Amino acid sequence: MAIPRTRDDIERDILEIFGEDFGPSSRSRYESEADMEYYSENVAVNSNEDNFGDNLNDERGDNQAFQSEVTPGEEWTLHSRTENTFEYGNNGDVFLIPPDSSTPFDYFRLLFCDDILGDIVKATNESAVEILIQSTCVHSRISQWKELDISELLVFLGILFHMGNIKVNKYTDYWRKHYLYNLFSHQFMSKNRFLLIFRCLKFGDANIHHLIDHFNNIMPTLFIPGENLCIDESMILHRGRSGIRQYIKGKRHKYGIKLYILATPTGMSLQIHMYQGKRDSQVGGPGHVDKVVTKLMSKYLNAGYHLYMDNFYNSVGLAEFLLRNKTNMTGTLRSRRKGNPSIVCNTKLKKGESIYRYNTHGVCVCKWHDKRDVLTISTKHTPELKAITNRRGQTILKPEIVIQYNNFMNGVDRQDQMLSYYTCEHKTMRWYKKVGIHVFQMMLLNAFYLYKLHKNVQIDYYKFRESVIEILLPRPTRTSKVPKNKKFHIPTHLPRDSKGHTKRRRCKYCWDTKQKRQNTLFYCNFCENQPSLCIDCFKDYHKY
Repeated sequence: MAIPRTRDDIERDILEIFGEDFGPSSRSRYESEADMEYYSENVAVNSNEDNFGDNLNDERGDNQAFQSEVTPGEEWTLHSRTENTFEYGNNGDVFLIPPDSSTPFDYFRLLFCDDILGDIVKATNESAVEILIQSTCVHSRISQWKELDISELLVFLGILFHMGNIKVNKYTDYWRKHYLYNLFSHQFMSKNRFLLIFRCLKFGDANIHHLIDHFNNIMPTLFIPGENLCIDESMILHRGRSGIRQYIKGKRHKYGIKLYILATPTGMSLQIHMYQGKRDSQVGGPGHVDKVVTKLMSKYLNAGYHLYMDNFYNSVGLAEFLLRNKTNMTGTLRSRRKGNPSIVCNTKLKKGESIYRYNTHGVCVCKWHDKRDVLTISTKHTPELKAITNRRGQTILKPEIVIQYNNFMNGVDRQDQMLSYYTCEHKTMRWYKKVGIHVFQMMLLNAFYLYKLHKNVQIDYYKFRESVIEILLPRPTRTSKVPKNKKFHIPTHLPRDSKGHTKRRRCKYCWDTKQKRQNTLFYCNFCENQPSLCIDCFKDYHKY
């Protein structure tokens, strides 16, 4: 039978785990005896659990670079002493550089400009030379390499994008002549040429980083987003062996390459960072999540934006840093992040109840109990309960922070949803090629959003893709010409004599073009002079 624990036993355990800050003097931080019991059961016990990897650091706050400026003895209050209102200069999304004409392909070329295409062509040709030098087989496919140019690269991209519309398991199936396949690709590029380009494909001097830098640099020159932004991570499915492969339990693709993305609520991506693990020179190591936020927001600080993030990123210290840079933030919060008000995090609530506190900088931390506790943080929105109508038509009360978070946090998820409909990646790709093709698709999706914004038209993404692909892969022109009488001339066998023999005649086309006497058994009965012609010369003579 378990021996009941006294209040002194609870205080002693808390003191051993958390130090002097949680000694007997901390009783004033809890409103009741029940609060102390809840704290001991849910915090002190959970702190001894075995956690591994980055998640352990995230929970304990070691991954936070910015610490709260509020001193440990400073109290959180029920009313904000500061009103954080920053002037945002635009009325909404602004398109900076409209193209000369207004077709979807023109918007596509805004992002796929000659500069980045030229860099890809140069890097791919250099890669092909290296592979050719290292090749030991005289008859290998690489021995047939010819220099790539921008026009051929655009055809390659057109085939690649169209593979997202028409999906088969293997690249080679697109060139099969079986009646179940017989698809489009052979009309524009041979199978060997496509596979050669794909094998040698590189994205610039720094490979995939060059393409990502191009994306991050060109988007601010084309588009100024509206006030609300969001940051979230996206996974590119990859189960191969790679030092940068990540695991996220809650994602559809649990294993893969992680991209941190700054996006608008509509799904347009603004900045990308490909995470390379703890050894990432830009955002790896201590203070990881705060480095991610500052890197993605580096071009958008001090402009009055409002940033929405989930509990992986948020902390009181980060909120205060963003406030100092004239940026508001809203999001969910982990209960064990440093700087949180203990009275909010540790109070038990019934369904529909909420509790909140403000610090001296105007940062609000609110906990609201729905089906479970929802802990949120905001520097602008209030914890006031407001009535909204849910999907079932029921009117319910939610804090304003939660309502606004649900409205503006889904930008990256919407982008992932749009890309998942027409994905071009195949399983057998090298990881950097898979990332590069994924970035290509993000650029195409951004071109779609820019087109809709500037033209103010209703067009779905599929139609936009088709319009771009039609220019990249124009309809093949037929070399044959139909006569004015809409009838083709066909070869006719020369007449036979009474004995059944045929007297051969000289081919007119061979004699006129090559001065060569070539006898033939056929002539054209439709022409006025009825010339004798070889079977091989028949099309050339009639210019079919």
